[in-house]
Amino acid sequence: DLQQKYKKPGMVIQNSMQTNGVLIDDEWAQFLSENDFLVGISIDGPQKLHNQFRVDKRGKPTHEKVMKGLSYLKKYNVQFNVLATVNAANEKYPAKVYHFLKNQACAQFVQFIPIVEYKKLNGRISVSDGSVQPRQYGKFMSDIFDEWAQHDVGKIYVQMFDAALANRIGAPPGVCIFAPTCGVSPVLEHNGDVYACDHFVDPEYLLGNIKNS
Repeated sequence: DLQQKYKKPGMVIQNSMQTNGVLIDDEWAQFLSENDFLVGISIDGPQKLHNQFRVDKRGKPTHEKVMKGLSYLKKYNVQFNVLATVNAANEKYPAKVYHFLKNQACAQFVQFIPIVEYKKLNGRISVSDGSVQPRQYGKFMSDIFDEWAQHDVGKIYVQMFDAALANRIGAPPGVCIFAPTCGVSPVLEHNGDVYACDHFVDPEYLLGNIKNS
């Protein structure tokens, strides 16, 4: 309502949101469809792999709820893409993850985000047990690239591959780690806090709060 009230003539507003999908129902999906939202769904592959780390506050698995929420998006033709994390649970199963996202989730646009969590023990910094190992992450993406290049070019779009191609032809990569500068996609948190990037949502990177304008 506020967007419609304050947008200027000729202005086009695009909305997107990232969600685990567990609370999406008919009403939400209809709203998202009517307002042309692009929805990112977080899902890490088949049920067994997804449920290793994607649990609710009570420690209960969420895969079934995520897939149900996704079914509502499909029902109302809501545009969606998939964000899949690569972690210690699924790092050895690239084919299973890719085929699930392709055939069961029916994703056309996919991001693979490596999970690297830091912990400090006895004054030394290391990565958590749930983090993906560097060599394994490389193999994971390499195996998926081989499958994608053979069967799905022009059908499925993988963010990392698109960014690599963009760099190769001199186009904007669209991913900050491949770009000269960062901060082209500011993030608004639920409490009104604003950050330049969703990878740096930490107190030292807080830009401000929309409630305190």
